[in-house]
Amino acid sequence: MKNSILLLIILTFFFNGYGQNIWTQKADFPGEARHNAAGFSIGEKAYIGTGYDGGNLDDFWEWDKATNTWTEIASFPGGARAYATGFSIGEKGYIFAGWNNSTSIHYNDLWEYDPISNAWTQKSDLPALARRDAIGFSIGNKAFVGTGNGSGSSYSDFWEWNQANETWTQKANFSGGNRRQAVGFSINDKGYVGTGESGGVRYKDFWEYDTTSNTWTQKADLPSKRTDAFGFSINNFGFIGAGTDVPLNLEDFWMYNPSTDLWIQMANFGPGRRRQAVAMTIGDNSYAGLGTGNSPYFNDFWEYNPEIVTNTSIPAGDNFNVFPNPASNYFIIEGSMIEEIEISDVYGNLYFNGKNLSNSSSINIQEYASGIYLIKVKSKVGVVTKKLIVNRE
Repeated sequence: MKNSILLLIILTFFFNGYGQNIWTQKADFPGEARHNAAGFSIGEKAYIGTGYDGGNLDDFWEWDKATNTWTEIASFPGGARAYATGFSIGEKGYIFAGWNNSTSIHYNDLWEYDPISNAWTQKSDLPALARRDAIGFSIGNKAFVGTGNGSGSSYSDFWEWNQANETWTQKANFSGGNRRQAVGFSINDKGYVGTGESGGVRYKDFWEYDTTSNTWTQKADLPSKRTDAFGFSINNFGFIGAGTDVPLNLEDFWMYNPSTDLWIQMANFGPGRRRQAVAMTIGDNSYAGLGTGNSPYFNDFWEYNPEIVTNTSIPAGDNFNVFPNPASNYFIIEGSMIEEIEISDVYGNLYFNGKNLSNSSSINIQEYASGIYLIKVKSKVGVVTKKLIVNRE
């Protein structure tokens, strides 16, 4: 009896092809162009500051979505720094940790910004090693931070900060191991962390954190490894893009659907290749900008419009059936809009490439060794990657 797995690709495009007119450039950031800035959003406004432009910075700026204008606000009082982490809880924004390149000082401090009073207030320090390149996100009235790097070592510890009583609680270590420059965001009551690097090794793994059980579960890998990427969530979807797989800077952009555990390739990041950008979400749109590439630092700022992919009230796009899975001698893939199929192993070695296939195709895998393979399906509405298990027993 065939073990059938339905790959449901939720794509709701209103135009021919995918990725058209979804990145829109907004007013340039008026401060010095820089990389490794920190940012967060409060209401209908974005906040960006600190970072590195050849020296450490402490200026901070507010962007108003309604008017597309920038206003300089109170400078960050914790000292000039880069590689800090930003997040928001309710009507307050936060800057956590970071590094001063000039003094080689790492920080473990936490600062709260109140937009009403335009004032910063220091909160209790993280009771753990100081660090830079940490991840941070919020769920309800709590923030979660962890990983990062300090004094030559990468970390895997993970912490909860409770805004209500201003206390830190150590949680289960990140199960992906020590790393820095990873991406973290939340979707509903779950946290998600992936990519990054440690000791020169770059990653594409992706993990879900359950706040109720305090446990990590590995999810589908991002289709390509990277570090220094940016990420955010909109409604019930996550997004990761750009970054670097040294020496190549990247511009690809991916959407994660937690309900299907699938990654779908979207339009490339609007301005092209870069790393160490800053990103945040305001309502149903997200924003990314600044950073660096193989040239001077950037100060541009871009809006991402996800309506075409996150409006789940629109009927779903094509269905792809892959069966059996696990498979031993062959598998069958069915779908009405398939343009190309690639099969590779987890190391990136290509085993099969087929174009212009029929709506139902049988793929011979008798020569494949037992293990996990990746099926990349390209269609008229996008790209999706799914695991195939080959069992020779």
